[in-house]
Order: sequence, then structure tokens, then C-alpha cells
Amino acid sequence: MAKATVEGLRFIDVQDWHRRGLLKPGQWISWSWQRNGEKSGSIAVEVESERVVLRYGISGPGGKYQRFREPVYLDFSPCNRGGKRPWFQCPSCGHRVVVLYFCQYFGCRRCHRLAYKSQQVGKWERLVHRIRKIRVRLGGPPEIVGPFPPKPPRMRWSTYQRLESEERKAQLEHLAAMKGALSRP
Repeated sequence: MAKATVEGLRFIDVQDWHRRGLLKPGQWISWSWQRNGEKSGSIAVEVESERVVLRYGISGPGGKYQRFREPVYLDFSPCNRGGKRPWFQCPSCGHRVVVLYFCQYFGCRRCHRLAYKSQQVGKWERLVHRIRKIRVRLGGPPEIVGPFPPKPPRMRWSTYQRLESEERKAQLEHLAAMKGALSRP
């Protein structure tokens, strides 16, 4: 059975908050998520010196609305050129993480036993994705058939030739995977 994936889940990212200047002690953050252009949830966050306090509510069994107050401790590591990088300490396991996901409570990917969608696709799909990614990077269409896109202006020839070689290798692997799939009874 496949694991649940992180895609589509609500999450909070401490380094995003740090880049936006939201982690100043004494500050309150109102954070919300959107799905299909509409608000799908929100939390209030109180920033303290060594932790953030998440305040949110969810509807429980029977439609009963429950409020939660969940402290999440912060940890900081020094950066090479000065400053410090923030991390959440997962409320469940204590590991340092950048992102906490919400599945009835906030926790890290390990505690919720979550995978990335890319971890659950087959080799064939990974190869197609790699080919499309290279072609789009070069300014071409995402189709995996057709002529290889020309070198974009200002791209080094060595980079272009490396990408062309990677795409050719992925195309050959893709054809071999297709041949293998078609030859199975």
C-alpha cells in the first residue's frame, strides 16, 4: 500500500517565515492556506524567543469545534557567512526540520509517515519527467518527441551539450523500459 504524500497537505515552513521577517519575538502571525483560490484553513502564530505557539481549531466528531494551542520549539544553527538558520523541533519526535505538516496535528514527514509523490512513481514516469524538464529548461515544449530544442541565448555550449547528452541517455532508458514493458506477457 502506498504511503500518503506531502503534496496537497497544509504545512508551515520556518525558513520561509524567516526570509519574510516574521520570526521576531513578540510578533503575531496570521497564516492561511488556499486551495483552488479559496481559503482552506488558517492558524494564528505567536512568536516567542525560543518557540512559536500555534493556535488553531478543527471540527471534531459530531461537528464539535475544538481549539488547540500547540507550542513548537525553535532551534538555530549558525550560517557560514554570519547570521543563523531557524529550524522547527518536531513536537512529536524532536528532530530538527524545516517543514511541519498538518494531519490532525503538526508533525514532521517521518512522524506522519509521509512520502513525496515522486517517490511513488515508476522508472518510466521518472524518465519522462526528466526528459520534459530538460526540454522545458531549454525553452522547448514539454513533449518528449520531436526535435531537440536549440541552445538558448547566453547558455554555455558545455551546459547545452551536457543537457543534450542527459536527455539522449534518458530517451534511450525510456525506450528500453517501454520495450521491456511491451515484451512482458
